[in-house]
Amino acid sequence: MAAGNHAVLQAGADAVSRGEWMAATAAYREAIAVEPSAEGYDGLGTALWWLGDVGEAMRCWEAAYAGFRRRQESLPAALTDRRTGSAGTGG
Repeated sequence: MAAGNHAVLQAGADAVSRGEWMAATAAYREAIAVEPSAEGYDGLGTALWWLGDVGEAMRCWEAAYAGFRRRQESLPAALTDRRTGSAGTGG
């Protein structure tokens, strides 16, 4: 992951922690445009969910799940899978 992209992902995470959903959405969209990542899609899904865009949040979480699985990161994949309501179905 590019160092600059890590900073943008961190800005998104910081915005989520402050409840600044629009700022988080903007940061995560910027990060994904530069380098799509499971972390970017996971964070974007969270911000969108809080903004009431449940459908798009689910699509983001599904992309995050797939990314974590590709990297064989079981715990983040499982946590993301729970958010989509498909726990135990593998996606």
